[in-house]
Amino acid sequence: MRRVGVLTVVAALCLAVAGRVTAEDKGLKAGDKAPEFKLTDLAGKEVALKDLKGKVVFLDFWATWCRPCREALPHTEELAKREEAKKGDLQVLAINCAETKQTVAKFLKEKGYTFRCAIGDGAVLKAYKVEGIPLFVVVGRDGVITWTAAGFSKATAEEMDKAIDAALKKKAE
Repeated sequence: MRRVGVLTVVAALCLAVAGRVTAEDKGLKAGDKAPEFKLTDLAGKEVALKDLKGKVVFLDFWATWCRPCREALPHTEELAKREEAKKGDLQVLAINCAETKQTVAKFLKEKGYTFRCAIGDGAVLKAYKVEGIPLFVVVGRDGVITWTAAGFSKATAEEMDKAIDAALKKKAE
């Protein structure tokens, strides 16, 4: 019963986002402390936001069945392959919206994606106020949100690159 409830909630809040809307319109905004989370990635390793302090963190909330999410994933892969990501200064984490590990792993393998991915639970989706996907969040080295956006377009990709570059330039205080 709980699984059906979570899927219903996820389906309701993950309706296709036609245009780009800032997540700030829904209450999550730049300048807010990023909500803590602890998830397990597909490799079985724990990932907690508190352990990433001092690094810039890019979060991509998505689902395999979401067309705009699928359009954004190649850009997420590009981010994960950036030099800053290879050096560890940029942490890229795709958080899938409550699909099964098997579904997600199969999808990522078929597409050849190598970025780190975890399955999001109801708590992390609620904490980040996920009301539509894809939802992108950039967290600065100090654990404060520097940029958010929901939906995906070429303009969103450009904004996300600028936001990440700006966060990488800023040193943790």
